[in-house]
Amino acid sequence: MEKTILFVDNDIFSSRIISRLLSGLYNLVIKSSGDEALTEIENGLKPDIIMSTRVLKGMDGVTFLKKVSKILPNSFRIFVTAETNPKILFDFIKESGVQLYLNKPFNSLQLIQILKLTSRKSTVLSESVKEVESTHQLSDKSSVYKEFKLLESKHKLMLENTISSSNDNIKQIIRAVSTFIDSEENFYFRKHTPDVVEMCRYLSATLHIEDEKERTLLYVALIHNFYIINLPDYFKLVNPFELNDNDKSLFFDYFNKTKQNLLQIKSISKYVELASMIFENVAGKGEPLKLTGLDIPKEIQLLIMANIYHNLVYRVKPEDLAKLKSFGFLIQSRSDTIKRHQDSITYFYKNIKHFDHDLFYKFQDVIKKREYDVLKFNDKDLKITYDKKINADLTIDSKSKDIDLLKKLTKTTSSIIIKNEADEVIDSYEEERCNLIDLKIGDILTRAIKTNSGVQIVSKDITLTEEIIEKIINSQMKQEISEIVYRKVIDNN
Repeated sequence: MEKTILFVDNDIFSSRIISRLLSGLYNLVIKSSGDEALTEIENGLKPDIIMSTRVLKGMDGVTFLKKVSKILPNSFRIFVTAETNPKILFDFIKESGVQLYLNKPFNSLQLIQILKLTSRKSTVLSESVKEVESTHQLSDKSSVYKEFKLLESKHKLMLENTISSSNDNIKQIIRAVSTFIDSEENFYFRKHTPDVVEMCRYLSATLHIEDEKERTLLYVALIHNFYIINLPDYFKLVNPFELNDNDKSLFFDYFNKTKQNLLQIKSISKYVELASMIFENVAGKGEPLKLTGLDIPKEIQLLIMANIYHNLVYRVKPEDLAKLKSFGFLIQSRSDTIKRHQDSITYFYKNIKHFDHDLFYKFQDVIKKREYDVLKFNDKDLKITYDKKINADLTIDSKSKDIDLLKKLTKTTSSIIIKNEADEVIDSYEEERCNLIDLKIGDILTRAIKTNSGVQIVSKDITLTEEIIEKIINSQMKQEISEIVYRKVIDNN
């Protein structure tokens, strides 16, 4: 079914851009004021996605979005703004009750990507609403509570007392962050974060962790994998302490950058700080702060062990990444899973000095017995399917060394030298690999853009115009092209 988008903005130019980009892709309704938009909704319009700027005729956008969140709590709402002050922006988001904000002026390709994501989320949400409302009596009618009840029903991530005793704003932000993390956890044979949260929940009960500490642990577990957002694929699969010094330094550069971004959200900074201990250990050999002993709360040590265990048993091995991308899928048999489970127990014993001894033996006892559902092995083989349309341009030799693969996946620029038949250099330039959403008017493509079937849609050495970018957008929406392109590096000196 075609999704309906309601776009509210009194800027005619912005409305024209939206109309040109989205007409034909969505059922698009454009209004210049919040009052007009509310009238449409009261008359029966039920948009799946609602986008609004702050400055409108009459009612401001924040007030409009706040009202819409009560009328249509299951819609996906996006705040479009030119505001750059983090505190003011956060206040707008908090008051309006939106799930996402988009900077204005926006990148056209980025907008398309976001709408593709929100369309999928709104579909899942609407389907889950029917299921949950038929089986649960909700005591709180707020949209945030409903969203977390849906999350609880679908993934069994949260405890009832965690939901009912926590601030709505914190829950909303944790939910948003965990959604982004979930979209990045695509190299596990079983869902990672849901499993780790469940393990922490059972471990808390087994070890009689205090209620407040248990609540904190579950929130931290939901966002513990935060560092993988925008991380190169290879780094998502490695233990950073097995990398050489240069690569380990690069890994933690990514880690700290993402951490600093999340710390700007003050209401969850406590949980971000605790989640950033995921690579620490009581022996003081961890990163990035080399914490020791009691500097790492015991409940966080439980999370560290649960995370390590799940990575060892269900995460794709670094040496298998090339195989996954070459063949498009990987199989982990039940016997492979059991072997990896046994190997994980050996790994923990080899690194026993990294853990509190009492917790270590209790944790080992739990995973050896495997009494809880989350720790039981699947009866069938496990499979990962890799989408070849993404990064389809990367040619990977399955025999490559890990370090060669790392270079291919992390290096974004290269020097290009063009020679004539007499072996004379006639041109040279720096070429940059980038994502489609990073393209802008004026960029010069160094390679042609072709469809998956080999049909050229944009030639190389062409300078991008608005019309060409629209053509690329349309091809991307049809999933005809790779999301990776090549452009010349512009020397701004």
